[in-house]
Amino acid sequence: MIGLGGWGIIKNMKNLSQNWFIDGLIDTEYKQYVLLAYLQEVEKVFSKYMLFPVYDELQSHQRTLSDYKKKKELMKNNFPQVLKEIDLKNHNLIYKSQIIEDTFLKTVDEIVEWSMPQINKFVDEGNKIYSNIHENIEIEPVGLMPFNLSVGFLLLPDRKTKKIKVFNYSVTLYANSYGVKEVHTRYITSFNHTIINTPEKIKTELILHPKHKFMEIPVVPATFFVLTNYYYPVESSLLPVVKNKLLEKIEGK
Repeated sequence: MIGLGGWGIIKNMKNLSQNWFIDGLIDTEYKQYVLLAYLQEVEKVFSKYMLFPVYDELQSHQRTLSDYKKKKELMKNNFPQVLKEIDLKNHNLIYKSQIIEDTFLKTVDEIVEWSMPQINKFVDEGNKIYSNIHENIEIEPVGLMPFNLSVGFLLLPDRKTKKIKVFNYSVTLYANSYGVKEVHTRYITSFNHTIINTPEKIKTELILHPKHKFMEIPVVPATFFVLTNYYYPVESSLLPVVKNKLLEKIEGK
């Protein structure tokens, strides 16, 4: 089995502020220490095949540093420039910016330049783990499927507890800020993962349950079962990747 480890590792992990590189003491060595301490914790989490929310946080830090560099360059290009020299050989006029950068900005630039490859390395590692999970799971329809697949049940085996966890799922009508729709899930109940409890049997029990008020679903709800030969932590890895792969399946991608 892969990725044995506790959810507590992530819960006890200290977050890195989004503006960590410009907050507090601006010193290159100190900021390097701060980032390395955070990345050591990320390494521990990733070694357990636990991705979220750390993977999202890393990508957010990556975007923040990249945005800083782009905006800094844009400001520099739009700032008034003065003629520095004339290149007669190539018939070019060479200008220089009138921006006078103080020690603060120079230090921040040093921190950003050093930090980006460090964070990129761990984002790449997160990409590999995500791809591994994505490639090693299959999502299969259970029984008859309705025309509307945007709401239904998701059956997710948890190899650690030997249970099949049941979730309601629903797909958002509109795309988020990144231009994609999202799958929201709500845990309902669990069944023992046995030969008797087939996905079809579980689906029938859910439909016929006297307290069938988990959500407003059609008479024949869309139901999907997740197949994998590996163990991945459910909350921090398996479920988030399954939700994305389920969306791809529903959207026909």
